[in-house]
Amino acid sequence: MGEVLPAASGIRTEPPVVAGYREAKLSELIEQVRQGLAAYGAGEIGRSELGGLIEQYVRAVQELRKFCAAPGTEVETLSRIAERWGEGGSDVDWWAMGAERPG
Repeated sequence: MGEVLPAASGIRTEPPVVAGYREAKLSELIEQVRQGLAAYGAGEIGRSELGGLIEQYVRAVQELRKFCAAPGTEVETLSRIAERWGEGGSDVDWWAMGAERPG
């Protein structure tokens, strides 16, 4: 389970548990944007707030992608994290990971 699966094209593929984790987390992030669009449509937030939400989504997806693209030896650890999440364990708040850092 902890090994990287070869793809026919020569591109590395994720173990199924990692792919499932990534897809579930992407769905959660997309829901944040959907709620922002609904709030914008209802006049609850303005364009700049919506733009900020979209920028946060992009940063969060980048962080999630980096996490799920773990090289070789880290895949087993990543798989265990994804399995633990699937069992209701603690997880990373990817939305918060996309928050703009003071800099």
